[in-house]
Amino acid sequence: MRTIIEPFRIKMTEPIHIISKDERIPLAFPRQVYTQNHFDYIIEVIKKVWKIRHSYTGLKITKQPKMLRHFSCHFENIT
Repeated sequence: MRTIIEPFRIKMTEPIHIISKDERIPLAFPRQVYTQNHFDYIIEVIKKVWKIRHSYTGLKITKQPKMLRHFSCHFENIT
């Protein structure tokens, strides 16, 4: 049995938020813009953040736009 979902016929009243146990952040860099020095700095910062990762408690979204929330949402520390 096959189900076909037509995206323009689905009506959602509430947004669906799927919370992952381990959220990943993809890193994508245009090679023509950044030099090796940029990448060396990024690696250095990621290593420093990784060493103190247990001190972070997490963030909670307190305010967000309806679309593209990752660009302009507001956060609060989780204690």
